[in-house]
Amino acid sequence: MESPIVRDGVCRHAATDEQLYKDIEEVLEGCSELVSACSEAGRSNALSALLILWDGICCYLEGRAKPATWINMLMRAAKKCSPDIRSSAADVTLHSDVMRTSQPLWKALKAEQLRPLFEVPDVVHNYEDTARKRQKR
Repeated sequence: MESPIVRDGVCRHAATDEQLYKDIEEVLEGCSELVSACSEAGRSNALSALLILWDGICCYLEGRAKPATWINMLMRAAKKCSPDIRSSAADVTLHSDVMRTSQPLWKALKAEQLRPLFEVPDVVHNYEDTARKRQKR
């Protein structure tokens, strides 16, 4: 199957944000399916790769809410893994603030605490027209 983002070994750039979002969603779907298959075999490498991909998405969309469908795919894939697999997968080096903040929540998969971290923008505006970081919960 040919990747929507890489064709003939060349990375293509989406012409619009809408196309980019569709491409990212398709990649997340494929990774989620791979995580399911690997978790049945007791391997954490696929979940690690998915978390690294998600970390990159969080870096790219820093300051913006992440689409709920993407969050749902991520949670469904993580739920299919044992706590041990989630724990070892979450030990990867992460770069985005939101993923570093959420790192301890992956082992127990505290979805009720994870979802809000991704569903709201990382930056909020106050009344003086200056941006400030959202307060930690």
